[in-house]
Amino acid sequence: MSNNDEQRIRQFMQAHKHEIADNGFSRRVMRRLPTQAKVLSDVLTAICVVLCATLLYVFDGVNVILDSLHSFFQYQMWSLVSNNFNLSTLLPAFAVLVYFGIHKACTVKE
Repeated sequence: MSNNDEQRIRQFMQAHKHEIADNGFSRRVMRRLPTQAKVLSDVLTAICVVLCATLLYVFDGVNVILDSLHSFFQYQMWSLVSNNFNLSTLLPAFAVLVYFGIHKACTVKE
């Protein structure tokens, strides 16, 4: 659509805009919503966070994650330095970078 079309549409919408009186309807609806579900959801979220943090500490999860990342990057460096230079080890990283680059380019606001 051209800029002229957008202006015409905007003018039409402004000219035919109708306000509907709320008369306190939104406030009444919000008052009647159940708060028990929200409280239960917050309590369950807190319990899950504490449980996950406890399990991470008990099973030494931080060291497991760090060791896994170290092994992954060590293997990647070894495969790049070795005589068997294999481009397939870089393809997943390249695909992710391309995806984020295209996504960023498509979501740039003018």
